[in-house]
Amino acid sequence: MRLLLLSLILLHMSALLGKSENCQYGYCDLMNHDWEQGAQALDGPWAFYWGQLLDPELIASDDVQPTGFLNPRAEWNGRSVNGVTLDAHGSATFWARFDIKSTAPLTLKLPGVRSASKIWVNGVMRSSQGMVASNPSYEVPYKKNSYIQFTPRLGRNHIVIQMSNASYFFGGGSGPVVLGTPAMMLEDQLHAVIKDSLILGCIIIMVFYHVYLWWIRKTRLSPLYYGIFCFAIGFRSLVAGQGELLMLLMPDVTYLAAIRIEYLGFALGIAAMSLLTRSLYPDEMKGWLAQLAAGLGFAWMALIMVTDGNVFPALLKGFQVVTLVFGLAVVAVVVRAWRHKRDGAAFFLAGFGVFFLAIINDILDANRIVDTVPMSHVGLFAFIFFQSLILSTRFDRAYDRAEQAEKEVRGLNEGLERKVDARTKEINRILNHVQSGFILVDPKGLIMPGFTRSCSQLLDCRVDEGQKLSNLLSIDRDMRQQFDLALDQVMEGFMPTDVSLSLIPRRIQVKHRTLDLTGSEIRDEKNQEIAAILFTITDVTSLTEAEETVRNNEMLLEILRDMDSFKVFLEDFNHEVDGAEEAARQGDEGRARALLHTVKGNLGAFGLRATARLVHDVESQPTISPVDVQSVRNSLYGILEENHQVLDIDMSHLTDTNLISQYDIDDIKAYVRGHIKEPQSLDLQQKLDRLMFKPVRSFLGPIQKNVQDLASQLEKEIQFELVGGHLRFGMEYSPVFHSLIHMVRNAVDHGIEDPAGRGHKAEQGSITLSFESLDDGLRIMLRDDGRGMDVTRIREKAFSLGIISEKEASELGDDDIRQLIFHPGFSTSSMVTEISGRGVGMAAVAEAVAELRGAITINSTLGEGSTFTIFLPFETYDRALAMEA
Repeated sequence: MRLLLLSLILLHMSALLGKSENCQYGYCDLMNHDWEQGAQALDGPWAFYWGQLLDPELIASDDVQPTGFLNPRAEWNGRSVNGVTLDAHGSATFWARFDIKSTAPLTLKLPGVRSASKIWVNGVMRSSQGMVASNPSYEVPYKKNSYIQFTPRLGRNHIVIQMSNASYFFGGGSGPVVLGTPAMMLEDQLHAVIKDSLILGCIIIMVFYHVYLWWIRKTRLSPLYYGIFCFAIGFRSLVAGQGELLMLLMPDVTYLAAIRIEYLGFALGIAAMSLLTRSLYPDEMKGWLAQLAAGLGFAWMALIMVTDGNVFPALLKGFQVVTLVFGLAVVAVVVRAWRHKRDGAAFFLAGFGVFFLAIINDILDANRIVDTVPMSHVGLFAFIFFQSLILSTRFDRAYDRAEQAEKEVRGLNEGLERKVDARTKEINRILNHVQSGFILVDPKGLIMPGFTRSCSQLLDCRVDEGQKLSNLLSIDRDMRQQFDLALDQVMEGFMPTDVSLSLIPRRIQVKHRTLDLTGSEIRDEKNQEIAAILFTITDVTSLTEAEETVRNNEMLLEILRDMDSFKVFLEDFNHEVDGAEEAARQGDEGRARALLHTVKGNLGAFGLRATARLVHDVESQPTISPVDVQSVRNSLYGILEENHQVLDIDMSHLTDTNLISQYDIDDIKAYVRGHIKEPQSLDLQQKLDRLMFKPVRSFLGPIQKNVQDLASQLEKEIQFELVGGHLRFGMEYSPVFHSLIHMVRNAVDHGIEDPAGRGHKAEQGSITLSFESLDDGLRIMLRDDGRGMDVTRIREKAFSLGIISEKEASELGDDDIRQLIFHPGFSTSSMVTEISGRGVGMAAVAEAVAELRGAITINSTLGEGSTFTIFLPFETYDRALAMEA
């Protein structure tokens, strides 16, 4: 391949360098030229008048003498003629004589002059390109080939050419003056136009084709780079070709615009070629080389756009050197790719080799080293040809693979169709007998066609198309409304689908069955809007029973693990249920709800969920009757009776869970006061009271587990710490201790944020419950590092609930506003849950503290956390007991 390229270069150079000049000292002897054999270039030195714009009459008068002799195609830049140094910017006149032995019409071709010209033949002005002027201010540049037809004289003829250049970095002509027959010159012009048009058409097709390839597969950039490269060379060929298509299409185009187009195409082509080679052969071409070449190309393009014709062409020769070096680097890269057997590397090397030769030709011609015509667009045509071979080869392989794949797919489809038929029958058989049901509902909640036969059996009713699903479920009116509302929210898309679907009841009781109802969205393929909801109905009766068994076992383990605390709880349970029953009998709804709410919290602490749910349902009723309260007691007693063999609790003495009851202690104390004198009597009574003291942790039950279970339910991470749980106190403190569960649950639910919402704080929240016995009383502190209390929100909520007036809302201080959370019925929750929302728990805390003449203070910082401090004063007698305990 290298020998072939070298041979082509040597043959090309020898043919070009072998041309000889036929004009000497302004005279061309054409007497023996046969015009039917071809045109003749009037090449060689003409009489040259520097700095003078002379007409033929003045030259013929012999009143002026030439500066010297110079070829009209020679550049002026720095050239010396008879000791006169020529400048690129200036004006001159060329004069030549030629002898001919025929008077047949001839055509004279003068390539575009830099940058204005005027031509006389035998004293008659034949052409004017732009406006020639010795004063740069008056020159009008114009670039176009001139074709002048004239009838020569027999014998001696004269040609005078005036040139001026004030607009371009290079001065002088751009090509040889050519003389030929009109038919031959017209044919030459037509051939040039047709050739350039065909090449440009092919280039445009390749541009669109490769840009389209990139458009349909944007992950591959090589088609885009190749399309840009073709566009750049095609863009340049509008002015660089022999046909000068731009001047034919736009005769009024300015000289500077034409020059910019030629240079921009050159610069953009180099940048695109560098990126193309890098994308095709990344392992062979270094990234820095491609970036350097592309960067130089884009930098030169910027200069071309912002400077005039006397500035950016000055960099041409340097950029030509860069182009040659880069071209050799590309050849080396593709040779390595060819050796590594990269796909299409051989064709790419051949095509680029021809194109590179054409580039070398253009550079040599531009620097007057050889006498040819621009060939880069022709070289690009060859490059495109070889690229077409690459594409054809790839398409052929792709077609073979596609044809083979099509045969395989056809065979698979035939087998798949048979399998699908069999599977469809099998699936239908399964769906008709499966214990799960599938129902599609439309945006209105109506059942759509295609539900399984098992749905009727599971729902224990007839299921028909067009029925409303919520009406078929065995749920109450409120839950049915919640179901329909959640379904509307799913369809409207106000909230994430998962959130809206989670509001739909999952577990439904239908007679003796427990059903699981799971919904999932089905979207329209066109607009991706929700078109239907697919509900899966599953009989989970056995699973529910197993879960209930597990929960019951966990409950028993929790009770057995802390039996002392449970016995304290039972004692308080009876006391609080008795109080709630009496309050309900007297119509005191507030006290009944507060006591039941405390009972519910402590039931949950020991895992007695069934009774806790019953309490929740009783709280939800408009009024609470003594019968309702009694049902709570019966529920707990029933659980204890069912598990009496494990718990070993005497059901006949639930109110007497201590080995020595408080009544026994009171009888002994009465006997002591009647038979023993003080101070021995008082000392003995105190010792008897200490027998009934219990650790604080016994009153709180399994609070640690309760916090962790609640945190897990709310998807929060919380570290809970109990401080001072070993301190011992009498049963009179039990109401306060038991009510603390409300404050702790409130801190978990409302105080600690979700992990994602804790900002700069650790994702794990912290809650500390501490007990401290002081000289004058008991101090209880509950601290959390949560969101803190929003005083503005509390004030607005209290006003909306009618707890305070508008005037009080504006006058009360922050501390007074915080105390409003202990008001009965106050809650910032928007909905009631089994955790919170009724505004009863904190009121129960305040009531229990008030009964012991205690006080509660709140210290809270928004975003940092809250601290609740409860102080319970000691009586003199209690203080002595506490200190001794």
